[in-house]
This record gives sequence, C-alpha cells and structure tokens, in this order.
Amino acid sequence: MKFTINLIVALILLSGTCIFAQEDKAVTQEQFAVELVKNMNLQDQLPVAALPSDCVALLESIGISPLNGWNRKALLTEDDYTVIIAKAVGKENLVDQKAALVCHKRIEIIDERWQENPNLTLEELLHNKDIFPNGSPQCPYGLKYQDKNNDHKVDQHYHPVVYFQQ
Repeated sequence: MKFTINLIVALILLSGTCIFAQEDKAVTQEQFAVELVKNMNLQDQLPVAALPSDCVALLESIGISPLNGWNRKALLTEDDYTVIIAKAVGKENLVDQKAALVCHKRIEIIDERWQENPNLTLEELLHNKDIFPNGSPQCPYGLKYQDKNNDHKVDQHYHPVVYFQQ
C-alpha cells in the first residue's frame, strides 16, 4: 500500500516536471531514472554514493525500463515515459500487448505498400520518403523488419518478452 501511494505521488510530481524531447528543457532517460528512484523511495536499495547509472541499473533489475532498454543519455520521449510508468505500476502486460499490436499493424501497412511498389526492395521501400514521409516504420522493440524468403511480405518475428509468475 505504501509503495502504491509513493508511486502515485511520484507520478504526480514527475508529470509536472517532465518535458519530452524539447531541447530547452529536455530530460535524459538517466535523469528521469534518478527522479523515479527518489520518488519511489528506492534509495535504500542503491549503493553508498550511488551514481545516476546505479539508478538505471536498479530500475532495470526490477523490470522497469523503456521498450528498447535504457539509453542513459538519450532524451526521454513520451513513449518512454508511458512504458516506464506502466511497468512501474505492474501493467507491463498491457504495454507488451499494445506494442505487439502496433508492430503487427505496421507490418500490414508495409506489406500493402510493397504490393503497390513491387519493384522496390524492402530497404528501398522503408526508406522511400514518398511512401513513408514520416520516416521508416519501426518495430516498437527495435527489431529489424526482414523478408528472408523473398516473397515481398515482411516476415513475422517474435518480441523479446518474458513474464515471471509471482
């Protein structure tokens, strides 16, 4: 119960101070990890004279991290924030389900565009600014989209998700 109350307080405090990937007031993932550890009252689990990297390691050890893992010097994005907080409150199953749905939908879109442009390779298709003006579609887990059997359809792939029973 105390952990839940502390986490709610942490979310309220962090939501007011966190600016996502805006250059003038940006927060790195590592800076966010330090604040989250403080607000979750986990400092007693850190070594004496802990460094910011120790906060990242602590959160990672209890299963709290962005989908692609921690990139300490990268700016915190709204997606990173959402995933980290969802994992902190025990909703990682929901995050993983949504990420898998997003990946599946992106594969469908890529396949549709490829059928419309069969003369392109997958790499050419993904990097074509006329087809994908907002940039190449990416798997939420950072896995590369491939067509190993050359059938002009993106191969299905498996996401690195493991659940432990408590």
